[in-house]
Amino acid sequence: GGYLEHRVLYQQSAHFSGSAELRNRHLGLDLWCTAGTPVFCPLPATVHSFRYNDQPLDYGATLILRHQIEDFFFFTLYGHLSRSSITDWESGQSVSQGDRIATFGPPEENGGWVPHLHWQVILDMEGWSGDYPGVCTEKDLPHYQINCPNPSVLFPMTLNERP
Repeated sequence: GGYLEHRVLYQQSAHFSGSAELRNRHLGLDLWCTAGTPVFCPLPATVHSFRYNDQPLDYGATLILRHQIEDFFFFTLYGHLSRSSITDWESGQSVSQGDRIATFGPPEENGGWVPHLHWQVILDMEGWSGDYPGVCTEKDLPHYQINCPNPSVLFPMTLNERP
């Protein structure tokens, strides 16, 4: 599932199609694998927030981490996780690079999706906690392209720099 990919499947859920303009632009990367696949922290972080987002085709269990590189802060969102992935976290808790932070969730826990990870980079949480739009309208795309840069910039790091 690609960054900024245009998707029509969100029309199946009132969660995405409840407004006059459809939310159909994907703001993260989808990584497809089996339920139970472990997810590792790409960079040192603290837990920003987590929540179970239970609307059909929503994220299900969601974890958001806050990262700092020198004076620069940003967030990574992990959606469609197993419910057990968010039971032991506390906001502000430290996470080390390479720590196992979650597992891919089964459809009954991940919003009804085939198991996968929605991974998104966010510069400003804009007041959100435990959730953040992963799909936007065409009209709002310029804003979200700036606030949610392409996460593939970090993707090679997660594959090549695991401890």
